[in-house]
Amino acid sequence: MEIDKKLLKILEEEGYKSICYVKGKGICAIFPFIYTVGLVVNLDKCGYEDRYCYAHKDIPRAIVALFNWQVSHEDVTGDPEDKHWIKRKGNQEYSNPNYNK
Repeated sequence: MEIDKKLLKILEEEGYKSICYVKGKGICAIFPFIYTVGLVVNLDKCGYEDRYCYAHKDIPRAIVALFNWQVSHEDVTGDPEDKHWIKRKGNQEYSNPNYNK
């Protein structure tokens, strides 16, 4: 699915990076927050539905998780498979039981 060019421009101006469509998750991106970096899910011009928080040092891991979702040929469900995300925030909030500092 192609992302609307007007929406893409708005999201880029807001600071979202690596914006892409993920089957089963909608528009996803990487966004820098004050204390963490978020892999945001189901993004639109009003905001996002959920985010997975990564430590700033783990930005590359968040990008890899997003890439792995993007190249999936099936609907993506569930959480990123890596152990490096700290917490999910949004519709449901919980910590990653496999997170290792």
